[in-house]
Amino acid sequence: MTSIRPAAAGDMAAVADLWHEGWHSGHAGHVPDGLTAVRTLEAFHERTPARVDDTTVAVGDDGELLGFVMVVDDEVEQLFVSPAARGSGVAGVLLDEAVRRVAAAGHPVAWLAVVAGNARARRFYEKQGWVDEGDLAYEVTAAGRTWTSPCRRYTTRIAGAATVARPIRRVAVFCASSPGVDPELSRQVYDVGRGLAERGIGLVYGGGGHGLMREVSQGALDAGGEVIGVIPRSMVEREWGRDDLTALHVVDTMHERKALMAELADAFLCLPGGLGTLEEILEVWSWRYIGFNDDPVGFLDLGGTWTPFLRSLRGLVDAGFIRPEVLDDVVVADDLDDALTGLVARTGASFGDKLRG
Repeated sequence: MTSIRPAAAGDMAAVADLWHEGWHSGHAGHVPDGLTAVRTLEAFHERTPARVDDTTVAVGDDGELLGFVMVVDDEVEQLFVSPAARGSGVAGVLLDEAVRRVAAAGHPVAWLAVVAGNARARRFYEKQGWVDEGDLAYEVTAAGRTWTSPCRRYTTRIAGAATVARPIRRVAVFCASSPGVDPELSRQVYDVGRGLAERGIGLVYGGGGHGLMREVSQGALDAGGEVIGVIPRSMVEREWGRDDLTALHVVDTMHERKALMAELADAFLCLPGGLGTLEEILEVWSWRYIGFNDDPVGFLDLGGTWTPFLRSLRGLVDAGFIRPEVLDDVVVADDLDDALTGLVARTGASFGDKLRG
């Protein structure tokens, strides 16, 4: 299990060690020799403690530091993962957390500098959808001197700042923590998780280890997909979660859980579930309606589970409490391909002008 959390003072010695190792691995031979010479382990240990407030860490269940990211204003200034964590998805999760912090500060664009000769890092950011905007002479001051490193400037637009359709990288799935009475639903939900992974789409879900929540996450994991869980601490203490996900965010409240899931995902998909599932999808649907979140919302109506509920909403339209176009905006599909097609078609389409009920 990987946990993502703000750094604490006790983390910073390990951060300094990893920063030193990662910096030399990626920069040696690509920056001025004088700068390389002053980037000693002792120098990293001297400068790192003051950066605790800028830092988010990824730690394993044994407390081992797997990676960290530092954010200053709109710049993702540092991102390193341990050699053991490379290829595990931790770097992508940390990068998304960095973008979330930039967005929370109100910036429309995040940027970072990559030393021009670090081909591995450049491939990673380009795979993550960042745009190479060209050469950047990046000034670095260390040991009383200033050096200029030849870098490339990469940027990404914060979700919601763009007005055109964008690819869906992650889907937040809401579903039951129980299996229900029809065993066929468990198989279908497992296939949804596998289908998302096979299409290169990450799964964001509530972090649970039981019922349909377990099935959708297991399907994605078995297909080698990215699975990010967000779960309240009280549920972890009751052993309701999983410890084998790509990343697990542990939060304090249900409100924080839903808000973070919304920030991590590009779209929402509701699978069969009960009151909790219904409350979650209705909240994000209402957020889209009043302009708090423009990400598209859909119901995957497996086994016709949601058909009676969706039909009942027509009565609220007839009574004048829901605008017809709001109901028409939600995606309703019987299979994953149709659901994703509908969600993609609705990305970038703002509903923020519908501020009256």
